Amino acid sequence: NIRIQTRLSVIVDGAPLDFERGECASMLSANGMYIRMLKSYPLNTPVSIQISFHGQTVSAEARVLYHNADSAGTPGLTGIGLQFQKIMPRGGEIIRRFINDEVTHGLAPGWA
Repeated sequence: NIRIQTRLSVIVDGAPLDFERGECASMLSANGMYIRMLKSYPLNTPVSIQISFHGQTVSAEARVLYHNADSAGTPGLTGIGLQFQKIMPRGGEIIRRFINDEVTHGLAPGWA
């Protein structure tokens, strides 16, 4: 389970997050993600998300595994950890390809 740091635009429950204020997907794996956002959600809350990957959008249903509300209102310190429950067809493939491209970016041919 590779987790990568990233900065991706996300729509949560139909509401676009404020990317300019630091709200974004900041950690991503094939099974879930961490979203920095100004508000938090209770544990086990189901959420629908749309993630933008360089011109492609992946829709998924997820649930809140954990939340960090210690610094409520401070992007980067507040957010939710999600576990994907259902991903649109080909969505998992798009996510895995994105992670692979990020991990192998800059490696000489034959090393990936």
